[in-house]
Amino acid sequence: QIKNNDSKQESTGIKIEPASGFVTNQDTIVLKGYAEKNSYVVILSNTGNYLAKTNDNETFEKEINLEDGINLLKLIKLNPDLTLGSEEELTYYKSKSKNQNTVMAGNVKSIFASLTTISTSLGEKKIITKNSTEIILPSPLISKDAEDESTRIRVGDYLIAVGNVNKNDELEANQIEIRRDNKPQITNKVIVGEILS
Repeated sequence: QIKNNDSKQESTGIKIEPASGFVTNQDTIVLKGYAEKNSYVVILSNTGNYLAKTNDNETFEKEINLEDGINLLKLIKLNPDLTLGSEEELTYYKSKSKNQNTVMAGNVKSIFASLTTISTSLGEKKIITKNSTEIILPSPLISKDAEDESTRIRVGDYLIAVGNVNKNDELEANQIEIRRDNKPQITNKVIVGEILS
């Protein structure tokens, strides 16, 4: 449970658990969070849209459906006066495997040997590819050239890596999936208004 240890602390953001990067084998997760009292939290995801309201203890809880693979969520806090507050982007992953505990996803910024840097909503993250890493690339175009661009990870690709974070805060990937044409994104929008009559 997330608690506000200083009742005088003024927060403009959303504190949430499980944290972004969480991997599970369950069909749902329960988001538990903290935000200003009587705020609303709009949750947009690739499985649906949800609304939660914080209680007098400044907490909220909402069960969210997950689909297999990558799950992107966008949380938008509406202040008690219904003005837009902060936004938070979260990435979760539903996997059948139990030997990985973190997911990172974003556009490939650079590649150097076995180290790939991606841009995420939390900043740049480093992904380490091991000899045992399973790499899933988009279906290649018909080509006789073994060095065809479609057979490699390239700058600008959308990369989804699942594995375990090491002591240097780098993800040692067990699996990497590359998406080029069907990049995951949340396109839903929120409109807040007042009914006048």
